[in-house]
Amino acid sequence: HSVRISFAQSSFHLSEKKFLVRDVAVPLTKGEYEICEFLARNSGQVFTKEQILEQVFGFGSESNDSTIVTHIKNIRSKLQEFDYAPIKTVWGIGYKWKE
Repeated sequence: HSVRISFAQSSFHLSEKKFLVRDVAVPLTKGEYEICEFLARNSGQVFTKEQILEQVFGFGSESNDSTIVTHIKNIRSKLQEFDYAPIKTVWGIGYKWKE
């Protein structure tokens, strides 16, 4: 039995690094999954792109702000198939998870 973070329509199976929307696995890359899990663990809290970058990829990462923007765009595109949009843009600041 794996540890989970659950919301009304989705859940994270942490030990397996799986994200499900209405019990269907979403095919996320490792980076996309890590961003979703980080935002979901801190649901409702707003993070800048820089904060997400540091928390998810670490200080020594080769990634930059545009990496986060690209990942978020790809995540939203994949979740659109499920008519599910938990990642909200907070203009001028960053992103938050809100189901």
